[in-house]
Parts: sequence; C-alpha cells; structure tokens
Amino acid sequence: MMTTDLSQFWDTDRVLRNPHKGWYHHYFDNGITHYMPERDEDLERFPGLNHLYLRLPWSDLEPEQGVFQWALIDDVIRKWVAKGYTISFRITCKETGTVYATPEWVRVLGCQGRFIDSFCSKGDWRPEYGDPVFLQALDAFHEAFAAHYDGQPWVEYVDIGSYGEWGEGHNSATDRLQLPFEVLKQHIDIHKRHYRKSLLAVSDDLPYEGVTADDSRLMLDYLVESGITFRDDSILVRYYMDVYPDSHSVRSPEYFARVAGDRPTILEIQHYGMCTGDADPTWSGANGSVRGAATLEGAMELMRATWIGYHGDARVFLEDNPLTAARLANRSGYWYFVQTIQLADTLSPGQTTQIRLTWRNAGVAPSYHIFELVLTLSSGSDERHEVIPDSGNRRWRPDEDCVEDYPLSIPGDIPPGEYDLRIRLQERVGKIVRPVALGFQSAIETDDGSYRVARISIVQSEKPVPVLMIQI
Repeated sequence: MMTTDLSQFWDTDRVLRNPHKGWYHHYFDNGITHYMPERDEDLERFPGLNHLYLRLPWSDLEPEQGVFQWALIDDVIRKWVAKGYTISFRITCKETGTVYATPEWVRVLGCQGRFIDSFCSKGDWRPEYGDPVFLQALDAFHEAFAAHYDGQPWVEYVDIGSYGEWGEGHNSATDRLQLPFEVLKQHIDIHKRHYRKSLLAVSDDLPYEGVTADDSRLMLDYLVESGITFRDDSILVRYYMDVYPDSHSVRSPEYFARVAGDRPTILEIQHYGMCTGDADPTWSGANGSVRGAATLEGAMELMRATWIGYHGDARVFLEDNPLTAARLANRSGYWYFVQTIQLADTLSPGQTTQIRLTWRNAGVAPSYHIFELVLTLSSGSDERHEVIPDSGNRRWRPDEDCVEDYPLSIPGDIPPGEYDLRIRLQERVGKIVRPVALGFQSAIETDDGSYRVARISIVQSEKPVPVLMIQI
C-alpha cells in the first residue's frame, strides 16, 4: 500500500464558495428598502456569499386579504438563484417604522391590538398575538406562502418571525411583553404545520424572554424536540458585549450546544453601521482588528455557526474588512481538506480495491447534508467514474481527523497504463448537482472541480498457465 501526504497541496487562503454555508446578505431588512445593493457586483464579489435573507413585513406580501404580492420576492429569487445563490425568509408581524407590519385588514376584521409608542416604535400597531382572528389570518397566509416556497431546493431556511419586534421573539424595544407558552406554541405549530420540508429557525430570544419566565424551559425543549434551529441576532450589540464578554456576546450558548450536533445555526451581527457609527463602536480598525472581529469569530466558534450575516451594506463591509470576510467565509460551517490517501500503487482490470482517505474539517461546524464522492480514473484519453452516494461527510466534526474507506472497482475493460486518480465531492438534489470545493491548491484542480490526488498503474494481471492432469 502507498500512503501520500496531501497536506503539501493545501491552500488555506483560497476562499471556497460551497453549498449550505458562509455569509448571507440582508436583501430586505426592516421593510423592503434596506440593504438592496446598488450594483449586482457588490454581492457577486463578496467572498463566500451563500444566500440572500429576505426579511419583510407580512403586509407587503398580503396587502388585502387573499391578495398576494409574490412578485415582490419572486423577481429577487429568480434573478439571484440563477446566479447560484440561495434564499432564506423571515416574514414579520411587528416592525419599528412600519405602522402595519401585520396587514391593516387583520385589525379591521376584528383582531385586537394597540399602537405602540416607545424610543424606537412611533405609532406602530402590534396585534394581540393570541387573538383568534390574528392566528386564523396568520395560518392562512403561511399556508399560501408555504405552497409557493416550502421545500424549494434553493431555500435554506424559514424563520419563525410572527412574534415580537422585527420578528425576533421579544418585545424589549417596547414594553417587554411576555406571553405564556400555550399562546406562542400556536405560532410554532402554524409554521410546523405548513413548512414540512424546509428547515425552520427561530431567534434565541423567544425561549429566553419572549415567554414568561416559568415557561422558558418548556419552550426551549419544545423547539429543540420539534427540529427547529436557533439564530442569534445580537452579536456585537454593546449591551451583550459588556454583559457576556466571556461568551463573545452570545447570551445563551447552551441553546446552540443543544442543536448544533444535527442542525445548522445562524449568526447575525448588529447592523454594521451601528457597530461602527456609535461613539463607543463595537467594530473598529482595519478588518475589525481593534475591536469586533475577534468577538465575531469567537461567537461563530461557540455557536458552531453555519451561516453568518454582516447585516449591512455589502460593499462597505467588504471594503472595510476584506481579510476578515475571506477568513470567516471559509471557517463558517464546514471546510474540508484531505490529509492523506492510502491505496495500492498497482492495480489490475476487474480488481476491487480499497482507498483510505483521512479527512480534516477545519470549519466550526459539520455539514448537515450528504455529499457524494466521485472517484475518477483518467489517462487523458480514457476516464472511468465511480460514484459513492454517501462520502460519510456528516461524520466529519470540526478539528478532527476522520478516516474513511471507499471501494474502487477497476473496470474489466480498462486499458492498462498510467492513470490519475481524482476525487470530487458533490451534493445531488434531484437533477441538481452542486460541487463541494476542497481546500486544495488550484494546481491540482481540474475543470470539473475534481482534484488529482494520486498516480497509479493499471497492469494486466498474469493468468496462470493451465495444468492438464492425465490419469494413467
């Protein structure tokens, strides 16, 4: 057997754009006017940008009962999915600066509620979240929304955003209202009922301060048992940096510890403009070197975050932080390398052998999707492929060496000669195949996204000379 150390071919600086991980951009935020890029290239040049996050009020999509304005988001989806990006959603029922995030027609139907005045909410209407009229209308909306978008291959997740300020599951910006578990469970169940294929996510504020204190543990357990993941929308908020410095402004790391083993988690920083614009900024220096970047990276590691959001203007963030943007693009989620390969250096047609790869995940989280492994023998004029449906990648935990053995069948009709052995990871969803880039130098990468990892000889096996036995 021949063992080759492949770490000599690693490239830890090259930014890889891979499925189901990386940065995301708030395309709609606090309405439908914030953070849309001035130019497409502002997003296209952002390293490791995975998806667009569409966070907008319910009222923008259903201004009249039963009248849906899907074109508002469908135009965005068509344009950016065609460019290779994915989408996530949050539909909110209470915003600051929008009088009716919940459509006004819901109030006219008889839903109770009140207009809120606070330091950041000036006359915005908040529904009674347990009102039967509200819940019935909310249920009908999500039934229609899910019929269009649930389970689409380009949907990463759907946030449960029907409760609290900005859909974050709390009312800390107004009167700190808390509701009992049984009321908020109805919101959870509406989403569970209609989104049976897409991942559901919720702010970590919901079980912490959205419900009454006595119901916090009950809500937390229900969310975890329901397969819902968590997001933290408060990284780099001054209060959390001051109160939770040891956990990098993550208030509830134990929530993320409960789910990160089998579902992706999501990180969002405070609006980048607020991080940099305050008198005592939480982000400063080139690449956040004075303050901010270390906190963000520490939070990402602690949360095992698969997706990270800079929550602002893509061009401005990238101009300020090119090195941080590139480094965290790779480190978020999974980041795969191959440490060694072990196999026989001489094989014969018709033989089945074993290849042993030692994988290294240098990211902060596992992948939660199955990736195929494609093994290719190539002589230049002849190529043979073998597809292994499950590479075992979901077992590859952060900062662990993972050994995997794979069968390789040498076709009986393959001509003898010298062959490159190439490997390629890929995700297959129906007819869609997405390549998964590895941390190798481009020098060993081929046009189809595979990597030359070994050179082997295929020789014709010598057939034994038959012996004729004669009985005397």
